[in-house]
Parts: sequence; structure tokens; C-alpha cells
Amino acid sequence: MFRTDLEYKEVIPGCLWQLTHPLIYDYWRYGYKRRIIVPAGYYTDFLSLPLLSKAIFTKDGAGKWASVVHDYCYVALQDEFTQKQADKIFRQALRNDPEKPTYLTQLLFYTAVRLGGYTTWQKRFQTRQALIKKLTDSNTNN
Repeated sequence: MFRTDLEYKEVIPGCLWQLTHPLIYDYWRYGYKRRIIVPAGYYTDFLSLPLLSKAIFTKDGAGKWASVVHDYCYVALQDEFTQKQADKIFRQALRNDPEKPTYLTQLLFYTAVRLGGYTTWQKRFQTRQALIKKLTDSNTNN
């Protein structure tokens, strides 16, 4: 369940937005309520959609709230979640999205991240691992 409103400003027209207030999302995992807080200042493109999907759905449509939470899991919470867990949180967030995506939209978005999210997850994981190695190496040399 979303606990705050999705408040943002457009940074690059039609491409990039920035949260102006934290977005708080509570979800259930293993019978316990958990919380994800996407901080103010976080940049989002809302839905990273394949070309075919863009013809059907706009970035200003249903699923924006859930996509911000999902992107944040992929970018900042890889230590806490596997890709599959992040995608399940996305599916749950779609069900709770205040813009009420249809069941078909939820199914399409969830299937898209399960099929196409692996590459994005791996790129972000590899980039993060390279940064950790670089930081570790620079601390070792000092």
C-alpha cells in the first residue's frame, strides 16, 4: 500500500522526472509488513518500456507509482532483494497503484520485467560490483 502521494517534477520533458517528496510503499513479505522509501531527489523515467509497449501505453498512464518502486529496487536495493523478489514487489505494487492499472496491464508489465529485466539487473549489478572493486582497490592502496 502506498503511504504517500507520488509527487515529482519534470526534468527533461517526456524523458526524466525527479521526486520532490519521498514515496513510501508498504508491502507484505513472508507474512510481515515491510517498507520501501524512495527518497526525494530520486530520478525516474517511470516505465522503461519496450518499443511495442510504448505504442500501447504512455508514460503518463497507470503503473507509474509501482514503476518508481520497482526501479528503486533495481538501482538501490540489490543487496536486499533478488531480481525475482524485486519483480514480485512490482507485481504487488501494481495491484496497489492508485492509478488502478487493469489486470491485463498488470500482467503485461509484470511479464515484461520478468522476461526483459534480467539484462538491466545484470548491468546494474556489474556496474555496482565494479564500483565496489574500484573503491576497495583505492582504499587498499592508501
